[in-house]
Amino acid sequence: SNLHENILCGIESAITKSPSEQRVGKVMLGMAPRFKQIHHTYCSLHPHAAFIVNKHKDKLTSLFQTESITMLTLTTGLSKPFRRVEKYTNHLQELERHLEESHPDRGDTQRAVSVYKDIANACSVVRRQKEMEVEIMNGGVRGWEGQDISKMGEIIHMGSVAVGPEHRDRYLVLFPSTLLMLSASHRMSAFIYEGKLP
Repeated sequence: SNLHENILCGIESAITKSPSEQRVGKVMLGMAPRFKQIHHTYCSLHPHAAFIVNKHKDKLTSLFQTESITMLTLTTGLSKPFRRVEKYTNHLQELERHLEESHPDRGDTQRAVSVYKDIANACSVVRRQKEMEVEIMNGGVRGWEGQDISKMGEIIHMGSVAVGPEHRDRYLVLFPSTLLMLSASHRMSAFIYEGKLP
């Protein structure tokens, strides 16, 4: 069943009780593990989906014209889950502001604010990571002269390290049989090939 429908049902059920017995924070805490799992998966897949949409935007635009849909509708719809994650945090903070100090749900609501803030941050981090991976896999590396990077297999892991006395960031990208070392341009607009093993 739909996660957001379950959240809505839980909240609607909670608010039918008297104000002193309402446990919206508890409902949100209970839904948090599933919420995190679904949104983390979505955030890790979104950059690739956005790349495909952008790659085929001319075909999609002509298809959408017959259906009276715009590309903006599609891209806005694809980004809706990110905005939703942030909205939950904001709504929980607003609820917390209106709960009395002695309200039995205050502790759960405070914890829910923190948990949903952490979920939003984790989603943002994984999304940015996957955006970088998509950029690398689709030829976004200056100075690369080897085989097409997309033919090297899936990226197993990617991370950054600070190198040298000036602590310049280097990005290590691990493929099944190759380790690439990249740097970022000064404005972080592109990756630059620095070396590889083997």
